[in-house]
Amino acid sequence: MTGAQIQRFSRQIALPEVGVDGQRRILAAEVALLGADTAIETAALYLAGAGVQKLRLVVREGDAASAARIAAEVHERASAARVTTLPWPPDGPGWVAALHGTHLAVRSGFDDDALLRAALRLGLPVIVMRVREAGTDVLSFRHQGPCVHAALDVPQRPALAEAHEGPAAVLAGTLAATEALGLLVDAQAPPRARHLSVPLEGGEPVTVDIPWTPECYLCGGSGREAARA
Repeated sequence: MTGAQIQRFSRQIALPEVGVDGQRRILAAEVALLGADTAIETAALYLAGAGVQKLRLVVREGDAASAARIAAEVHERASAARVTTLPWPPDGPGWVAALHGTHLAVRSGFDDDALLRAALRLGLPVIVMRVREAGTDVLSFRHQGPCVHAALDVPQRPALAEAHEGPAAVLAGTLAATEALGLLVDAQAPPRARHLSVPLEGGEPVTVDIPWTPECYLCGGSGREAARA
């Protein structure tokens, strides 16, 4: 870490939860951002501002203009950050290729596809956010694996109709980026899933920690096949 980086991120480094080692992990990380809406834009700016220098935007066909705008805003606010853009992958092994080489993935939308299984195969944490008119949900999956046994053939179901703009989207992106930074700093955190639901109009946020049961019965997500008696 350079003297300029120490000076710039001194407030984060001063936090006991981060420190010098945690800031080094943030600077060295590459984060995949899946989508190009307001929630992803907010997460990208937050992560780049905190020191993540490699962001990988994975966007659907037709979102190229939004991806270019996000990349320009990231560069304007954090000139050291590099943004690369990849097309949305076909399901199955396409997700493994899209995520390979990253340390964590943040996705907008709760679509039902092979993303989580690909993350299990690669041993990556995944944070998924859903924006609703009444609030937002963030679901954080800490790492499992890497597991070579995770199947990637997931039956396709219709995607949920979701709104991705407005104050709830900004809130979702901020919460997802905060969770992502926490996972990057605490690389030894035990596997689990955490669901955070935040209403916009009154009411208290609700956080539930739940076990993330790996889908692989051979190794339990450890990547090592269990011994048979």
